[in-house]
Amino acid sequence: MYGMLRHIFWLLALSLIFTTPVNAQTANDARLFSPNTGTFPKIGIYLDAHDTHGGFMHGIHLDDVQVFEDDRQIKISEFKEIRPGVQIVIALNPGRSFLVRNSKGLSRYDIIASSITSWAMSRTGSTLDDMSLIVPDSPGRTHLVDPLDLAQATSAYIVNDKTISPNLDLVSDAIDLANDPPPRAGMERVILLFTSPLENNQSQGIQDLVTRAAQNQIRIFIWLVGAPDSFNEKNIAGLESLATQTGGAFIPYTADEMISNLEDYLDPLRSVYYLEYQSLIRKTGTHQLLAQFQYNGEQITTPLLNFEIEIFPPKPAFVFPPTAISRTEPTEKNPNHRNEIQAKEYLPKEVSLQILVEFPDSRPRSLVRSTLYIDQVVAAENLKAPFDQFIWDISKYTETGQHVMRVEVEDSLGLIGSSIETPVDVLLPTPHFSLAAKLSPHLPWIASLVAAGSGLLLAFILLVNGKIHPNSHGWLKDFRKTNRNRNKEMIKPPAADSFGIGGRKKANWTEFFQKSPPLAPQALAYLIPVENGETTQNLAPIPITQGVYIVGRDSLLPSLTKGNPTIEPEHARITRRKDQNFYINDMGTRAGTWVNYTPITGEGVLIEHGDLIHFGSIAVQFSQPDHNNHKKIVVKEAFDYDPF
Repeated sequence: MYGMLRHIFWLLALSLIFTTPVNAQTANDARLFSPNTGTFPKIGIYLDAHDTHGGFMHGIHLDDVQVFEDDRQIKISEFKEIRPGVQIVIALNPGRSFLVRNSKGLSRYDIIASSITSWAMSRTGSTLDDMSLIVPDSPGRTHLVDPLDLAQATSAYIVNDKTISPNLDLVSDAIDLANDPPPRAGMERVILLFTSPLENNQSQGIQDLVTRAAQNQIRIFIWLVGAPDSFNEKNIAGLESLATQTGGAFIPYTADEMISNLEDYLDPLRSVYYLEYQSLIRKTGTHQLLAQFQYNGEQITTPLLNFEIEIFPPKPAFVFPPTAISRTEPTEKNPNHRNEIQAKEYLPKEVSLQILVEFPDSRPRSLVRSTLYIDQVVAAENLKAPFDQFIWDISKYTETGQHVMRVEVEDSLGLIGSSIETPVDVLLPTPHFSLAAKLSPHLPWIASLVAAGSGLLLAFILLVNGKIHPNSHGWLKDFRKTNRNRNKEMIKPPAADSFGIGGRKKANWTEFFQKSPPLAPQALAYLIPVENGETTQNLAPIPITQGVYIVGRDSLLPSLTKGNPTIEPEHARITRRKDQNFYINDMGTRAGTWVNYTPITGEGVLIEHGDLIHFGSIAVQFSQPDHNNHKKIVVKEAFDYDPF
């Protein structure tokens, strides 16, 4: 008897509780949605605010709100109320309670489906919401825009009384579906769950669902369908916790009347506040947001919102950086400098450099500075656009050498990025200076000295030859006497035996061989200069008179190699071997040595009469005196020759 009375008392208590919905809003509710960092450093966030009755807090103004980023108050640049719509997932989790019929023959599911259809028809013409329907053993319909499609999908579903068994798997699937990216930023995520009582204790599984839904800011509204005597305290507590802890509501449904209008739950969720601010974050990591605002004289604070952001310094790089820059004498000399050519006048005098700046964090930002460093010294700097171009002055380099260039950029956040160090060779020919150019600053003094010296020399000659007659005494008298005797000897007639027949002077063969220059050694081969593919007569052939001949900047090719940066001091070796054949090998040069347009190595190759040889950018033809026919050179593949 006691047990029966206790059971009746419990049923009456439940019936009293279930006469009205149990709403989660027992206090003012405000929270921030995950911020939009796509336009960093400008960040946009959404503020959702509801009063104790679940209604949206309209009428909040910019002056009422404060935002704190990592405990620092941030100035809000924009604040407004918007209506982005709601991302809705309707989940039907039927059990046997769905099949109970009323006096009119309508099942509880018929009433639920009719209520959903009526709400959908009332939203005809609106495309504001994103709607999905999920049911057991069916893919359902997802992300619908037209409410009529949702109404048709709901009407088409038939509850199967043989396989129905309510469980939490459907709720888990609904959370996954609600977590899909919404079509518009700021949309609230809502699950409308219609379920029969769970058949056993599933409190642990419910707590996992609470955690997942809360982390993804998904509100869950639960309609528990069934008679009061089919409920048990544990399952009611679990489902109510799932609703209240996610910001939704728990609504028991036991009567035969229509479900209350769904729009009463959804309309307050369609509004949200949007605000923007300039972030002060300057490093990668986890950061926090918090908002405070005044509403009806009460200060409301949102829970701390953690969010991740990656920020990296900009990464500059040179676009096609040069590896070597050759400076040459200008074709037209400056007339003011006569024949003098100084290294600072070589061309080019400057080099244009271009850089490309990337942002590894995929957050492009404006630049405030770009600096070019040459050998760790500032060579050029841009403090305004364009920041990707530099002019490098190379006129100050008077000798060949290697330099290291690097570029550094600073973005609007104050983050500084640097490129890798890039070496570049600046090549200059050896400058030459004429004697006249060196003496030109001293011409007045030189002219005076020459005039004075000429006068003294003329006076001395006149004096010696007796054209002037000063008083003769001492050493001058003796010098004149000696000079007269010498003149007498010089006019003596030649001896008779020094002339041959006919009065011609006899040949003195000893004197001839003593005065004749020594004979040059016989040439073994020749290198004939070539210009534009043909031998030239402007330069004489260079003879090879030794068994080993070194071709280089200091060899016997001064007319060809002088001032040419592609020729090294020891460029190539030509050797005549015991078989009387000539071989050539490269001595490890950068510009290389080529025979008939084919590069050679240090091992060497055989060369024959008529072969075309390139030492860097200099071309010659190999010639042997004991060959009559020139070798015809065939180029299989034409290409532009460039030693660099």
